[in-house]
Amino acid sequence: MATIQNRSNFVVSSSRNLEVRRTFPFNKVKQAAEYLTTLKAEYPKARIEQLEDTIFVRIRNRGHANIETTLGSYEAAEDFVSFVEAERRQGIVVDYGKSLKTTMADLIVKYIDKELPR
Repeated sequence: MATIQNRSNFVVSSSRNLEVRRTFPFNKVKQAAEYLTTLKAEYPKARIEQLEDTIFVRIRNRGHANIETTLGSYEAAEDFVSFVEAERRQGIVVDYGKSLKTTMADLIVKYIDKELPR
């Protein structure tokens, strides 16, 4: 079972004045809505929107390790979910948890520490 959740920031803005644009974290919807109501007094066409650049994916299946990661778009999230589910249907067991948390910087430091001294 997979869960895909948008955890992108909320943006409150007005097309007439770009200086009033403010960004709120995904879990601060109430503060964003309050700012929108104060902004609408001066700018009636002010609006709130949620970006789509931080998509949280959680995959849970009985008998398999849980996978949690953040991707950049809904398409990438859906592709990742279908890929993992296809592998699990075929009986391929791969633990993506560690690889999803490893950064390029970590790999470079590991290479410098272990390979370059030789």
